[in-house]
Amino acid sequence: MATAPLDVINVREINASDIYDIYKIESSTYEYPWSLSIFRDCVEKGYDCFLATSGKNVIGYIISKITPLESHILNLTIRSDYRRLGVASNFLDFVINKAILSKSKSILLEAKISNHAAKNLYIKFGFRIIGLRKDYYRVLNGREDAIIFKKFLD
Repeated sequence: MATAPLDVINVREINASDIYDIYKIESSTYEYPWSLSIFRDCVEKGYDCFLATSGKNVIGYIISKITPLESHILNLTIRSDYRRLGVASNFLDFVINKAILSKSKSILLEAKISNHAAKNLYIKFGFRIIGLRKDYYRVLNGREDAIIFKKFLD
């Protein structure tokens, strides 16, 4: 269970020294996590990478690419003991506002077809289902489809 109230959760840009903390959350959440090098590449190549902290603890992160035409949320992960406290919603608000300021026309993202919490969150934020990516995610028993979501910003 989370040990800090929401008013002491801070968001800042990810830097190279945060990658191991992020990877710990990633590898404890997913059967086939992103590698350290993927996170490092996202930071080094200028993706829009942010993390949430509570005290000295990293509790979640969002990796996105915000561009004037179309933005893409690539990874949104919250540490299990901080879920359902509004951290993911705050990240979505933050990225949506950043995308609007950058004059993005829309935001894309994918979610596992079995991830009901994520799907409900994205629908709550006005994302619409626009398609399916067959066998997109690697899972223990093979592959799982991804639902493609899109939010129009204009």
